[in-house]
Amino acid sequence: MKTEYISIFGHSHFLLPDLLPSLNRVVVLDDDLIVQKDLSSLWNLNMWGKVIGDAQFCEVRLRQFKAYTEEHNVDSNSCVWLSGLNVIELEKWRDLRITSQSRGGAALRLKLGGYC
Repeated sequence: MKTEYISIFGHSHFLLPDLLPSLNRVVVLDDDLIVQKDLSSLWNLNMWGKVIGDAQFCEVRLRQFKAYTEEHNVDSNSCVWLSGLNVIELEKWRDLRITSQSRGGAALRLKLGGYC
């Protein structure tokens, strides 16, 4: 599995709740996406209590990232998500303190010499 695209930029979503404190929800699109229709359905998407809504990509499974996921309790048959399109519930993100938890994990990976 190629990992050259795993970088600090991959953690940029973790900054959104702090950068956009007055917003409760954002739709995040990569800069290489072409929008061809109205995206209001994404804005109105029922998130069923989830923090992030995304597009699944089932040609790649989490088991292919075993080196990165083996210490976590994940279903190895789960699909990965396409980070180029995300709906993020910022208010719930803040309530769960996800950014501060991520900062701790990123610092540990740097300390251990892993990617970040």
